[in-house]
Amino acid sequence: MPDTQLLDQILNTWRVHNRINLYLLEKIPKSGFEAVPYGSRGRNVAEQFRHMHRVRVGWLHYHTTGKRPKSDGEKKIPNRKQLLAAFKKSGQEVENFLKQALEENGKTKMFGGQAVRWMGYLISHESHHRGSIMPTAAGWRSNRTACACRKKFPFKDYGAGGYSGRQNKA
Repeated sequence: MPDTQLLDQILNTWRVHNRINLYLLEKIPKSGFEAVPYGSRGRNVAEQFRHMHRVRVGWLHYHTTGKRPKSDGEKKIPNRKQLLAAFKKSGQEVENFLKQALEENGKTKMFGGQAVRWMGYLISHESHHRGSIMPTAAGWRSNRTACACRKKFPFKDYGAGGYSGRQNKA
């Protein structure tokens, strides 16, 4: 496989992951942002999303400067519009960093210097939070959300099988 195909697959993996976050942000009922997921240390759904975004931005800062970012001290809970804008921006910044690191054999700080390992960490971290957000948001069940995401982002379009490894028929 040519290197450009592998790069495209890696970046597409990130894009799909980010679009699922954006889709979830768009579909959560307004009252769902105030719900507190079980075991979340008291963060409500909006604060969970803010945390996910801050982790992205914090790691990007660390990779480029070698220093931990200072807290912005923001205590105000962001609304849907602010979260969507933040996720679109940080999602693009992560993609740009990955592309540059992979094209120029750049390294990340930590993660064995491997950009794909870092991407895997981000996806795992954010998926963990989505797993607590989905059943918490008012009126949603996790399997219903997964089905909604699957319809919006059919896995066959990305060359992967469906859930449980079965190939989609279409």
